[in-house]
Amino acid sequence: SLQRQELWLDVLVRTASGEDTRVYVGEDAAGALGDCSVVARGYHAPSGAGLVALLGPKRIDYRRAIPLVRLVCERLTQLMSEDDPENPATTTAH
Repeated sequence: SLQRQELWLDVLVRTASGEDTRVYVGEDAAGALGDCSVVARGYHAPSGAGLVALLGPKRIDYRRAIPLVRLVCERLTQLMSEDDPENPATTTAH
């Protein structure tokens, strides 16, 4: 439904703008997960920002999923910062 989509969009926007990894299980977020969970975290770099989310079962291995999402976000931030035109020290020659 449109209302459920709007709720999900709100959850994802709040997650993307934060600095923490968020975990949503079952009915926690927007009442739309059912038997699933989402581990999500935003990433931010001078050239852009985004969100990494891992969708899985409620019994996902959270000890592995949370650090994995964090690591992917850190690496994306690093890669997106390497060619930052605002920082001459990170700009690579082409």
